[in-house]
Amino acid sequence: MSTQPVYPPLDGSVLLPSLVDFNLQHNASLPAFVYSEAVGSLTEISFLEFGRAAHRAAHLLFPGNEGPQSEVVAIIANVDTLLYGAIFAGLMQAGLIPFTISHLNSAEAIVEMLQKSGCHRILTTHASLGTFMTQISALVPPEYRLSIQVVPTLAQCYPKLGYETAVDAFTPYPAPAAPPEIDGVSLILHSSGSTGFPKPIPQTNRVVLGWCALDLVVDSRRTFRFSGMHVPRGQIGWFTIDFLVPLSSLTSVSLYPPTSFYDHAKVPVVPTSDNIVEHCQRTGVTGVLGAPQLVELWIREPEIVEWLKAMDFMIVGGGPLAVKTGDALSRTGVKIVHQYGATELGMVTKILLGTAERSPEDWNYMQFSDKVNVRWVPQADGSFESQFLDTEVHSVSVYNLPGVKGYATNDCWVPHPTKPDFWRIVGRLDDVILFLLRA
Repeated sequence: MSTQPVYPPLDGSVLLPSLVDFNLQHNASLPAFVYSEAVGSLTEISFLEFGRAAHRAAHLLFPGNEGPQSEVVAIIANVDTLLYGAIFAGLMQAGLIPFTISHLNSAEAIVEMLQKSGCHRILTTHASLGTFMTQISALVPPEYRLSIQVVPTLAQCYPKLGYETAVDAFTPYPAPAAPPEIDGVSLILHSSGSTGFPKPIPQTNRVVLGWCALDLVVDSRRTFRFSGMHVPRGQIGWFTIDFLVPLSSLTSVSLYPPTSFYDHAKVPVVPTSDNIVEHCQRTGVTGVLGAPQLVELWIREPEIVEWLKAMDFMIVGGGPLAVKTGDALSRTGVKIVHQYGATELGMVTKILLGTAERSPEDWNYMQFSDKVNVRWVPQADGSFESQFLDTEVHSVSVYNLPGVKGYATNDCWVPHPTKPDFWRIVGRLDDVILFLLRA
């Protein structure tokens, strides 16, 4: 097998539901995910093994490719990220539309999203979420048919976990009767719900193809390995870092080792500031993600700061990083990268690796991808609201502007005082400050 990467084309000839099979054919021996069960050990999950896991999940969830195509299926499951990704990909392999829903939402919010999206089927883990599923079922109107099914196990999807080869037993899932359509819905993500109940947002293949062409995904090819073990499953951060980065840009992603093989009795590893660093170091991560609360803990440990300095970058998201903290880390040589995006947009700012125009003290300023079209609307306080208009490459998922295909974010920014095209987010029109990784 070739060990040279063959990147999936971004011309529309390979769409999201076909990424698994593309990598099975062209990149089978390359690692998609890695994890470490002990110091000095490293388990690689190749694209061959991940792809086969997705096919097995499709067999289990939609046997024989018989039944209604394009059915919306919700994943509300507390499982290891490695299994979560295979289930997600398996649903698409079977011609279904996965709807990833965080189990941290309220039962009321989930029922509303199920009804709005026309979803009548949930995949879950009864061992950890059985009581929650009972609450959801009780809120669903009697006439609304809702099926709740236990997700497959790791053993069913990855029978040779970490050691599968091309000669191992495998039955591919039947190919679809027709290829996916570029404007067909491929998945549903939900918004953050920061100003009310979260909303289901369908994503078409065209939209996701544009996300694959944005800088965060494309430029991830310039680093060896991402940290993905602590990214919340099912949200836009997970979809981008733990799915698109490996499958579209072939950069491997580091995960926690799985906790349950034959059942779902054990919940996944709970991220902490210490075990994130530990597993990043064990697996050779070169690009790390850190929420502000994690960074505030990391800066207290000189040895962790030294490790961060060796990273290609540290992406910060999930809220504002204190200026004092960002300034201190930047002065030591930590390459801080703020990322901005939303479920309606994708990740639309640059990684800015090796950009001469960006000085270390500019760590809290962002530059937007050349592939997006930002319309700046001045506000009375001197800030500007960002509105994103469709381009040939990048399309928004929700249209809320009159007379043009675009999305008004309500997010407000101020420009850099001396450097053009650099922007700092300062708040929202409704005074809710929000940063990426907002879902």
